[in-house]
Amino acid sequence: MIKCNNILNEDLYINQLSSGVKCYIIPKAGYVEKQAMLTVCCGSADNVYSLNNRIVQNHEGIAHFLEHKLFEDKDNALFGRFTQLGGSVNAFTTFNQTAYYVSCIDNFEENLKLLLNFCQRPYITDENVEKEKGIISQEIKMYDDTPSWRAYSNLNAALFGGGALAQNITGSVESIQGIDSKELLSFYHAFYFPANMALICVGDIDPEKAADIAAAHIEHKPVNQIKRGYEMDAADAARGYAELSMPVSMPLFELGFKETDFDTAPCTRIVSGKLLLDMIAGESSDLYERMYNENLIDDSFGMDYLSGPFYGVSVFSGSSPDPERVRTHIMNEIGCLRRGKLNRRRFESIKRKHMGRFIRGFNNIGQIAQTQSDLYIKGLDIFELMDRFANITFDEVQERLSRHFNESESALSVVKSSV
Repeated sequence: MIKCNNILNEDLYINQLSSGVKCYIIPKAGYVEKQAMLTVCCGSADNVYSLNNRIVQNHEGIAHFLEHKLFEDKDNALFGRFTQLGGSVNAFTTFNQTAYYVSCIDNFEENLKLLLNFCQRPYITDENVEKEKGIISQEIKMYDDTPSWRAYSNLNAALFGGGALAQNITGSVESIQGIDSKELLSFYHAFYFPANMALICVGDIDPEKAADIAAAHIEHKPVNQIKRGYEMDAADAARGYAELSMPVSMPLFELGFKETDFDTAPCTRIVSGKLLLDMIAGESSDLYERMYNENLIDDSFGMDYLSGPFYGVSVFSGSSPDPERVRTHIMNEIGCLRRGKLNRRRFESIKRKHMGRFIRGFNNIGQIAQTQSDLYIKGLDIFELMDRFANITFDEVQERLSRHFNESESALSVVKSSV
């Protein structure tokens, strides 16, 4: 299937291969960089699941640990082979996806074959698992020493209590000690099958050739009937405030509003969430100007709507001498906008701004691939998101404001100075 978008003036080729993998191919004629990304629909929130009516409980951090181990091969030469082909390979794990990608200028087809092959050939032994624990432990400690990361992870813990999203993606130094080769291979075989994967290719490439390579190099495997362990958390935040002391010159904060409006379509939630954040406290808002003039925020202030197939959070973040006052200002502004102060003209302006940002993003090969990877997990494609930005109405956004940003579903995470 070929989808065309007149606003972007781009084409999107979507193929469901016989193996079950879904291919999203976006040709970018004249671009030098090319990227292929293989996304698996599993992440840190999947450490508990049911397979063939058997409940499986894994150690926290297993999806991220497996991401590391797939780069291992018997000859320890995988990175060298990519280098010889001019490819730069990497990966990332989120709450509900693990993605492996290669970027290159030349030899795209050979790089693609190598990417697909190594993701289907796990070389996992007791010895290399034990060796990896030290490497991942250092990564975890690095994150633990990063104030902005601690503010964000503490926000998730405050919002989601004992749920899957309260766990760190990497796990903890303690949890990964219990992971062994058998557990990793069981997790791999449970989730790494084609019907649970997507391949995204972006760049000056031939869509038919890319799809043919995928068809030839992705093995057919049975579809596992998996029931994910996470369930919808209770509406109220687990606790409204989290605080930590670290050596920072200025307190950091993350103010989050937990999504409970799952009756609204996912694409509308994403677009309206981003627009509303900008309308509440974007740089062109009265609130932003007031807080900036009061020296409550600085250029680090930002916001985003983050979501997956079973969760969503609107987040305001930055540094401030008084995070509590920032929260009060934001809550007051939300109340004011709900009382009829949402401005239609400003909505149209912000909508055009976000559409322009989205269009500019189509100049970035890596951003296109990562956006489509994230949308695949939610059952969407990148053109659907563009269309929603173009067609969302003021009334839809106003209705969303009445269903989201509730104080009872919010939490403030603060990293205070220990100096």
